[in-house]
Amino acid sequence: MKRFWLAVVFAVAGCASATPTPDSGNAAGGTFPVTIEHFFGSTEIKRAPKRVVSLGCTDDQTMLALGTVPGDRR
Repeated sequence: MKRFWLAVVFAVAGCASATPTPDSGNAAGGTFPVTIEHFFGSTEIKRAPKRVVSLGCTDDQTMLALGTVPGDRR
């Protein structure tokens, strides 16, 4: 059940349009923490992820196109 809610949080955060604030920096540039505003409020990512997991059958292709190698595929 914990994995389900974690997947829901990341899916919602991924679908939201994030508008960076002046003090949040650019996550792609490696500046953390970064706060993402979305429909349910905001989510703070305190440090860069060490491993990324692909939840869908073809999501790994999108991740590879963006230059991220998935650590696991479910």
